[in-house]
Amino acid sequence: MPDLPDDALTFDYDEEERERLAAAAVLRDAEYAGFSVRLIASLIDVSLLWLTEAGVVFVLWTLGLLPLTEKEIGEGLGLFLAVVFWAFPAWPYFAGLESSRRQATMGKQLFGLRVTGLTGRRIGFGRASARHWVKVHVWLPPYVWFLTIVFTARKQGLHDIAAGTLVLSKSR
Repeated sequence: MPDLPDDALTFDYDEEERERLAAAAVLRDAEYAGFSVRLIASLIDVSLLWLTEAGVVFVLWTLGLLPLTEKEIGEGLGLFLAVVFWAFPAWPYFAGLESSRRQATMGKQLFGLRVTGLTGRRIGFGRASARHWVKVHVWLPPYVWFLTIVFTARKQGLHDIAAGTLVLSKSR
């Protein structure tokens, strides 16, 4: 059977039972990715995105396509642009890569991590998008919501719990 996302519909019940048993075996032996490795992977991803987006903003500003004065920045235009240039470009990056066959962003790939559904299977773009948007809102204070990774048995952040996802280490 092709590698389908966790939220894809299938109708072969014998095949689904085999997949359920295989997923149970994967999760039984799973090593959940901890807070520190996920934080470092996230910092790598944020750095890559920030450098790319800063380059785009610089080029647009240099060409006069993004005129910003101190007055406009003081009136909140800077915050608006931060959201536009951060949250929206980050969405296809995170959702696209976490729902891909690699199941991981570049930062997660460096540490052998992958994002899965609760059954251990690849997630679809919709679930990865939900995970991203909850994560964007969790970054708003209080940041301690990420500490659920430290205290939950499956090391899930609030965004993982809300989206029904896990982050597993590929080391096993």
